[in-house]
Amino acid sequence: MLRDARVTGEGAGDATAASLLDVTYQICLACIRNHSEAAWHLHAHHEIAQREQELKQQLRAFLDALRILFSSLLAEQTSTSEATPGTSLEASPEDDQGPRARDAGEAAGQPSVWQRLQEVLRPESRGHWPVREAIPGPVRLPESWEAPGLETDAPVEAREEALSSALFVVYCLGPFRVYVNDQPVEDWQSRRGKSIFKYLVTHRERPTPKEVLMELFWPDSLPDAARNNLNVAIYGLRQTLRQDNPAFPHVLFQDDCYFLNPELQVWTDFEAFLEHFETAQEWELRGDLAAAIRAYQTADPLYQGEFMEEDRYEDWPIALRERFREAYLQLLDRLSSFHLDRADYTACATACNKMLHVDNCHEGAHRRLMRCYSRQGQRYLALRQYYLCVETLRRELDVDVSQSTLDLYERIQRRQRA
Repeated sequence: MLRDARVTGEGAGDATAASLLDVTYQICLACIRNHSEAAWHLHAHHEIAQREQELKQQLRAFLDALRILFSSLLAEQTSTSEATPGTSLEASPEDDQGPRARDAGEAAGQPSVWQRLQEVLRPESRGHWPVREAIPGPVRLPESWEAPGLETDAPVEAREEALSSALFVVYCLGPFRVYVNDQPVEDWQSRRGKSIFKYLVTHRERPTPKEVLMELFWPDSLPDAARNNLNVAIYGLRQTLRQDNPAFPHVLFQDDCYFLNPELQVWTDFEAFLEHFETAQEWELRGDLAAAIRAYQTADPLYQGEFMEEDRYEDWPIALRERFREAYLQLLDRLSSFHLDRADYTACATACNKMLHVDNCHEGAHRRLMRCYSRQGQRYLALRQYYLCVETLRRELDVDVSQSTLDLYERIQRRQRA
């Protein structure tokens, strides 16, 4: 409506009126975007409240488990004292395993109360930082391999200490970040070394020939110059990674190939995202929509932006970037459809706005937002979303909206159910 008035003013040649209408139109669009952002934050608040409630339930369950264990401990202490007066459950000075319940059960090989308490207190029993859950265990190198940078005659304790601290968390969806033992890696010695690290992390399934790296990162250099540049970059990369652990060889070279040391425990957000996304698809194929939605919701926050978004001029991330982008749009499409079917319009609008942030020409997201607004009685917002869709498609793609979008617009105009 306002847009039509603006066009009429321009056609009449009244430049001042047309300019004022155009400014008013832009303000209206800004108000609509603010409304959408407010809805998104409201939904986030609900999710935080729900998560807090879940944590409280976990805490109550944990306290109940402790109460049961200490009750059992007290009962065993009482029975033990009755059977052998003078004994107690206090630890002797030489006992570094904590108090032991010296009862018939322990003598028979059954776990003591203290052992059961230790089992409950293990981090795996309580749940912990989600990043750590997906980190695979270390893979041992064959004994025939000689890892440069770590002396073969080094004490076993030194080798084990070096290996135990090799824990990498790498974020590639959105801003690129690397953490080693929870500490950020920020002082990269070489820009190309950082790029090579990104490539090696992404292609950990197999070693990368040095010629491939030379062609990827120095395509216009002569072979000798490219080889020298690669050696310098690898040296800088090793210097960066060994700051936290000088004894550990992070980047290995064998058979003219470079690869990250398989001893490293590496978690990446894009692998976790893809794992949850594919799990959700499998649940959908099995007909378990509830499990699929849970997996989609787990994958959703892992996508913080495009894959290797800072490497816009590199060729090698392009295919993966598009793959994750399409997967994320498909994920949001499934979530928004699920929320719309259940009349959770706030959650549906949040998912749709995320889709439009990734692809502002996604007509399906525009239509779903129109339905959300219409079903909440906000007809003016539904019509405004249509106008925004029309303008975006014309500006970005120079095309008109599809017949499906136009039909929905006409139904909303007639105040029919969207």
